[in-house]
Amino acid sequence: MTPLLTRSWLSVDGSGSPPPTTRNRVWSAGLLVVPILLAWYISAYLGREPSADNIELVRIDISKVLKQNLALAEHSWEHGVLTHALLELQNPELTVFAGPGYGVSLRDHSPGAVLEAFPGAKLPMCGLHGRYDEWTSVKGLRYAASKIETARPTRQGRGEGEKWWLYRGEKGGSAADAASLGWAALLLERAGADDPRNPVAVGRNAYGEAVDEMVDFLFRGYEDGGNMRFVDVDAVGSVHGARRGVGLAEGTSWAVSHRVDSPQLWADFVFMVPPFLAAYAVGRQDEKWLFEAVEQIRAYAMVLAVKHDTEWDGLWRHIVTLPRELGEDVCCHDEGLWLTGNAWALAGMVRVLGVLERWRPNMSTRSTGSGGMSEDRRVSYRAELLGMGHQMLKVLRYRAEHGPRRNILNNYLDRPPPPQIHDTSRSYEGDPAGTALVASSVYRLAQLGLLEDPTMLDWADEMYNAVAQQVDANGFLTPVASVTGVPSRELVGHTSEAQSFAILMYAARRDCEKLGICRKNKSRRGWF
Repeated sequence: MTPLLTRSWLSVDGSGSPPPTTRNRVWSAGLLVVPILLAWYISAYLGREPSADNIELVRIDISKVLKQNLALAEHSWEHGVLTHALLELQNPELTVFAGPGYGVSLRDHSPGAVLEAFPGAKLPMCGLHGRYDEWTSVKGLRYAASKIETARPTRQGRGEGEKWWLYRGEKGGSAADAASLGWAALLLERAGADDPRNPVAVGRNAYGEAVDEMVDFLFRGYEDGGNMRFVDVDAVGSVHGARRGVGLAEGTSWAVSHRVDSPQLWADFVFMVPPFLAAYAVGRQDEKWLFEAVEQIRAYAMVLAVKHDTEWDGLWRHIVTLPRELGEDVCCHDEGLWLTGNAWALAGMVRVLGVLERWRPNMSTRSTGSGGMSEDRRVSYRAELLGMGHQMLKVLRYRAEHGPRRNILNNYLDRPPPPQIHDTSRSYEGDPAGTALVASSVYRLAQLGLLEDPTMLDWADEMYNAVAQQVDANGFLTPVASVTGVPSRELVGHTSEAQSFAILMYAARRDCEKLGICRKNKSRRGWF
């Protein structure tokens, strides 16, 4: 049998003469070239990398970060920020950042639905028309419900170890930290969540009563023992050149103290209380509380924000305790420019801006006697909060780009390492926790349509990658600023708030990309 490759060729005339030599050469060359061309096509087109407009983001195993955090959280503010992180990660439709353009939520059961942050001018409601999960299926609300205390306490004998509304499980003197659970408490009220520990009259469940008491505690306080203090902003302002701010009552200018044992303003307060007051305005259809949320931020800025210093202008001191003559045994003294304090303040401003931008009261359900807020006032507040936030970001970006560790901001922005710390890798050089919260705020400002400088998103991505590289194999963001003492001069292995900041950054970046605002992550790893 004649082998196939050597068989005779029949010519057109049937003579059996072989084809011309040139045809043999062309055929042989084709057999070699075609596979090469095909391989080039596959590599150049089908397997090509995404365009230069995309970015490679370092992978974060966010499930591990969350798992570690659930085991770490102990204090009221840790439970509060973890609740925010859970909602933003798993149920963004229940946060202030859901809104026009958000499209189909990760948890939305109606494809094509466009979510609103405040449907019908109200807070979002779990289980509404099948769009959202029932509240018992929302991990963030289940977690908050397990931490919020709604049973009415007595108002007598309150001491250092007593507990405050919404969360009363720790010693200490913060008047504000428990308010970080306020957004979740209002959602639980809206969802009609049952709390068998404290059944109340029809029309207002236990969570609604608890948030009312929290507001009452903040603005009137418990008078027994005279523990509650307010800070006279005018008196402090005379030192710092501040103008008149808050008007809790006619002819006064008071800011709510962060603590109950002495008049103190902490930058942390701006994340804990003003966003709660803004949510309370929506829950009660009463704009005066949105007004108060902004005024509290203004009052704190008057005292804490650095002024007339070209290097640090716009950054905030961590704590101002009044009077300054109070002894060192009084907690707390820290007028340094602490990164996490600035990050807390910035994140709080962004959340208040979300309500200010996206909510108007429903005129049919508006609270009787509500003073209302004119559009001129809204525009003015918007400009002022954005001015504070963008100035803070401008200085932080400069410090990040010119610091010892590019895009990981210093724990204390204005201080060298303490002389007793010799291991600089775990001291002042950089705190990824505060850096993560700053990055998340940049993404959220963009999502709200309020980011003035779009190049900030590139910087936020650089911070994201720098932070992600410091998440270890166990899911810990490490090392991070200690929260066990004030001032927070040293870095430690891990903290609950650091884990939450990483989750907030992750969720904000994911949402920013899904909205088409941020560059696509070309690593092709899916988001949680």
